[in-house]
Parts: sequence; structure tokens; C-alpha cells
Amino acid sequence: MFEHANIFDCVVTRPTTLFGRSGGTTPTFSALADFAKANSPEGILRISSTPCSSLHSTHVDDAAAAYLAIATTRRDIVTGQIYNISNNRYETLGEIVAVVEKTHGIKVVYADPNETPEKSPVINALCNFSQWVDSAKFVLTPDGSTESLCFKMATVCTRPHLGSPRQQRRNNTKG
Repeated sequence: MFEHANIFDCVVTRPTTLFGRSGGTTPTFSALADFAKANSPEGILRISSTPCSSLHSTHVDDAAAAYLAIATTRRDIVTGQIYNISNNRYETLGEIVAVVEKTHGIKVVYADPNETPEKSPVINALCNFSQWVDSAKFVLTPDGSTESLCFKMATVCTRPHLGSPRQQRRNNTKG
């Protein structure tokens, strides 16, 4: 798209998973909890994931506000820019599971995803797609690549945990 900047103005937006107005992952977690309650005598939902998987999402109204802000800003300011659209904090799978357990009266049991791969594509997509969006501002450079103006890395999850499956594999390969 940026190759045709002489024809049209381009802005890249990268929203995280959206929720709100009856959409998002909440109804899926509720359906999984209801399924576990109905099909497991103990009301247990087994998930091959880590409780520290980051689930970064944005309310649809906040995403709409971001799009509106971009659309109403002078073109020369937004053209060629890349905007991450996200909430100001992420939730971990463990935080969400705690609410699901309490509200649905079930128990979630985690399994190591490296030893027991998740068989359900729904659970796998929901729980093993760890997300975290940096708040850095990117600008398109003349050669078409991006560079960060204020790159700042934050610790993805500061609580004691094993990390995402990818982080665990990386940590296990380090001496």
C-alpha cells in the first residue's frame, strides 16, 4: 500500500483482539465453562496453556475512538503512520480464569502445553495466542521499513510465572 503513496494516503492500524457489545472472547469463555459444567461431573475444564498467557484486548468503543481520532486528524500528520490500538493493560489467562471459575462454579486445570498439546482449536486459539502490544510509536521510513520513535520495552508479565510456552522453551534452552 505504501508503494502507492502518490495515489492515496495510507495509515496502518493494528488493533488487538476486540471485546464489548456482546462480542469478543468473553462469550467463548462462558460457553467453555458451561460445557465443562454440563459434561464433567467435577465441573473441570482442562486447558493446555499457562495461566500467564497474555490476553491483550481492546473495547470496541475505544477502537472506534482511535479510528475516529485518526480520521479527524490532519492527513499530513497521520499519513504513513502505524498505530497500535490496545488497552492500557493486558489481562493474563489466570486473571480471566479466576473470574470464570467464580462466576460459573467450575475449576480450570492447566496442563503443560509442551507436554500435552491442546486438541481443541477454540481453546488453542483463545489461550495459546499470547498477546502483548508495545506502546511504541512507529513511523514509515522512505525505504518502506518502520522505525520506532520512542521504543520502550516493558516486562511482559512482572508476576512470578513460567511465561508463555514460547518463553518457557527459550528459557529451557538457556544454560
